[in-house]
Amino acid sequence: MEELAGWNVPQDLMFGRPVTYAELAKIVAFLLSEDAKFITGTTIKVDEAYSATI
Repeated sequence: MEELAGWNVPQDLMFGRPVTYAELAKIVAFLLSEDAKFITGTTIKVDEAYSATI
């Protein structure tokens, strides 16, 4: 991925690649939209599910 050239990207990512800027922008756009009006006081992690717990 061109946008990650020169970065130290881990090779053991669950989905095979880190999130792209476009995918992150979609999350931000959703949070700014009317569809997210009932979402308050939460954290959305975009970390390849490294922090997933049961």
